[in-house]
Amino acid sequence: MNKKFTTVTNLLRSLEPSREFMVRSKQMILSTAQEPLRRLPFRLPVRLPEGVTIQTAFAFASVILVVLAGGVTYFNTSSGQLAQSFNDDTLMQEVRTASFEIQIAEAQYYDQSATAVALALEKISGEQDNEKTIE
Repeated sequence: MNKKFTTVTNLLRSLEPSREFMVRSKQMILSTAQEPLRRLPFRLPVRLPEGVTIQTAFAFASVILVVLAGGVTYFNTSSGQLAQSFNDDTLMQEVRTASFEIQIAEAQYYDQSATAVALALEKISGEQDNEKTIE
């Protein structure tokens, strides 16, 4: 088996392409359009999808930075509604008002439920009194 393998490999080593094949292959390779190899000055840690170039990535990054800078500027201006909503004094005032409104709503609910419970108790006690008089 080993002998057979060595003879086959020796036979394959001795094979050479014909002169016509070499000339035709060389002509085909040299006739194709050669694009210059583009090298980046640095290596990106992430592989970009096909069609996305470095210029596109930098353009997107620039747009994101401009949007973030505009958002921070808008957030910090006193004329913006968003900036006023994060003011500490305004937030504390809202908390106090909300707490007061909740207490008023709870008081109204308790008043209504107390009236309903009192009516139910009167009705039940009236029914019990009627049952006692019947016996």
